[in-house]
Amino acid sequence: LEEYGGHLFNKQEFQMLSRLLMDLPTSKIIASKKLLFLAAITFGQVGYIIEADYYLNRCFNFIKDFDQETHELLEFTKYRNDFIKGDIDYKSFSKEMEVLRKNSINTLNTLTFEINIIYLQLLDQFNKQEPDHSVAEVIQKLFQKIENAPLEEHSKQLLKLFQSENLHIYGS
Repeated sequence: LEEYGGHLFNKQEFQMLSRLLMDLPTSKIIASKKLLFLAAITFGQVGYIIEADYYLNRCFNFIKDFDQETHELLEFTKYRNDFIKGDIDYKSFSKEMEVLRKNSINTLNTLTFEINIIYLQLLDQFNKQEPDHSVAEVIQKLFQKIENAPLEEHSKQLLKLFQSENLHIYGS
C-alpha cells in the first residue's frame, strides 16, 4: 500500500483504498507518514469522519514534513470534516476554501476548492431563498476552466462530475 497507494489515490479510488487501509493495523498506519496521509484523506472522502479526524490529527503533528500540495489536501479535509460535523458553519468553511484556493499551487486542488466554494454559495442562496443568477455564469466558467486545465482526462471528468452537482443544485 505504501508503494501503490499513491497511484490509487491519484486515480481517486477511495473505496478501494479505504478497504485496504482498514485491513492494516493502526500501528502500521501511524508508523508511516505516507499511510497516515492516505488514511486521513481517504477516510474523509468516504465519510468515515471519526477515522479521518484521528489520522488528520496525527498528520498535523508532522505537518512540516509534508509538502505544500499535501498540506493543502490535509487542510481541506480538516475543514470539510469540521463542516460535516457542524463544528464550523458554511461561512467559515467558505472563507477557508477561499484562503486555500488563493494559496494553492496545484491545479487539481485549486479547481476542487473552487467547486466547493460554488457549492457553499449555492447553500447560502438556498438558505436565504434568494437566487443569484450570476452563479450560473460562474458555474459555466468553471466548466471551461476545468476543460482547459493541464490535467489528465480522468481528473477532468471527475471534476466535471463534481461541478455538475453544482449545476443540478442551481437548476433545482
